[in-house]
Amino acid sequence: MMATSHKLAARQMDVFARVLEQDYIFEQKVKDPDVALELLWTNSSRKDMRESLGMSQPHFNLALTELRRAGVLLGEDDKINPKYKPHLTEDPRFGLLVLFDWSSPSNPSTGG
Repeated sequence: MMATSHKLAARQMDVFARVLEQDYIFEQKVKDPDVALELLWTNSSRKDMRESLGMSQPHFNLALTELRRAGVLLGEDDKINPKYKPHLTEDPRFGLLVLFDWSSPSNPSTGG
């Protein structure tokens, strides 16, 4: 698995986290991913996300535009980029992978 990095500001991450939460809720209720995506971007859903974040409509829309520019939201339908979408299951546990890079010169095993 390849690590994915982004350069999102804190507020953009807040908006994206809320979008992911709403997306997860719809995908649990509606098994058709296309229908879930349509529900995610309805006016009432956008309003709910915006209000839960305490954002004005222009600020919320600006954050979404910035997510599009960053490649987090894709296409005309604002599909969530799969590389940023976590794979969640009903299992309340999740695995955490930590990658250490031992190629640095200060690593004693490399003679540096």
